[in-house]
Amino acid sequence: MEREIEVMRMIDTFLFDLDGTLLPVDTNKMLDEYFLSLTKKLSPLFDPHFLFKSLYSASMDMINNLDPNKTNEEAFFDSFLKKSTIQKKNWMYFLKTFI
Repeated sequence: MEREIEVMRMIDTFLFDLDGTLLPVDTNKMLDEYFLSLTKKLSPLFDPHFLFKSLYSASMDMINNLDPNKTNEEAFFDSFLKKSTIQKKNWMYFLKTFI
C-alpha cells in the first residue's frame, strides 16, 4: 500500500487519447456503448430509441463539423436541439449527472 501511495504522489499528469492519435480507437463502438448507457439511465424520462438516434446523429454532426469558429459543444447542440423540445441547460444537467 505504501508503494502505491508513493507512485500516486509521483503522477501529476494523465493523458487521454480520445481521438486515436496514440492508440487505435473504435469510435463507433465507444459511442454505441456510451449512448446505450446514457439512454438506459434516461429511459424513464425519454423514449430510448429517439434519444439514441438523436445523440448519435448530433455526435456525427459534431465530428464532421469543419467550422473552425464553432466549438464541439456548439456543433453538437446546434444539431441536437433541433430534435428536442428540451432546453440546452436541462440537457447539460442530464449529461453532467450521467458523468
